[in-house]
Amino acid sequence: MESGYRKCPYCGEEVKIGAKKCKHCGEWLSVEAQKAAEQKEQAKREAEKAEAKQQQAKEERKGLMALMGCGLVFLGVLIGGVLLLLHFTIPSDERMENAIVEDMQTCVADKTQAYSGFLGQEASALVSLLFDTGLPAQEIIGQFYKNNRITIEQKWLWSVGRIHNRNTAREGTTVCFGILGMVFPSVAWEDFVLLDEDSKNELTN
Repeated sequence: MESGYRKCPYCGEEVKIGAKKCKHCGEWLSVEAQKAAEQKEQAKREAEKAEAKQQQAKEERKGLMALMGCGLVFLGVLIGGVLLLLHFTIPSDERMENAIVEDMQTCVADKTQAYSGFLGQEASALVSLLFDTGLPAQEIIGQFYKNNRITIEQKWLWSVGRIHNRNTAREGTTVCFGILGMVFPSVAWEDFVLLDEDSKNELTN
């Protein structure tokens, strides 16, 4: 055996005296060197594990952000679709006005059915004027338009119908709402006028 060499206790091959690891079989030649190598390997594995965990967390954040982005896009499309649906299904002015007139006629009919001495002088005279003389519905409508004006205001998502007469403020009284192709009239007896001033004065004097 050459000076400076010794045999590996594991494989019997010659290795340098100061060697910490056999180059032939890979075994560690001292406990201290083996422990140091194991610690180094352990530290390396832990570092790789931590790096892998960080990478996984990074990928999960990316996935979550992508999912949130898709969710926001879907929500935006959904909201946009609903807004467009509302806009393109706004009832026409004609439908709104017809609904107001029909509701006015229903209101007059209901008032007539409820007619009694408790209605007051104007209401009693009005019922007598319109119904005891047998006026047709068309003349009632004509009397309505003589003393009232209907305006329809189209919003971007809905429409609003109002009645204007001598008893209302400048903006009129809101009596109809339209949305999603549907019309919701809500005309009350107090919202419109059927007697003009001259007829009213004659009946109350």
